[in-house]
Amino acid sequence: MQALGLVCVGAFVFATSYGCLWVLHKIWGIRVEPTVELQGLDVHEHGMWGYPEFYIPVPGGYGTESHGHLGLGHAHAAKPVAVAMSKEVPA
Repeated sequence: MQALGLVCVGAFVFATSYGCLWVLHKIWGIRVEPTVELQGLDVHEHGMWGYPEFYIPVPGGYGTESHGHLGLGHAHAAKPVAVAMSKEVPA
């Protein structure tokens, strides 16, 4: 009896949730724009990162080479740029 009750409650909750979300999706949409989704909602809604250690490289922390699985290519140290020195002054 309890297993039947569990299945009935699970089916009801799933069907009700699915129906409500389907209606919301059709009326207003329940996702943000793809650019906002990629950049993160914290920045767009609050104007700052929710977890800055994921974005700002700190020694031995998130954002360093040891955490390359986070996909933060910009977190690696920038290579120095060679600048040509010239004594000529443009006219």
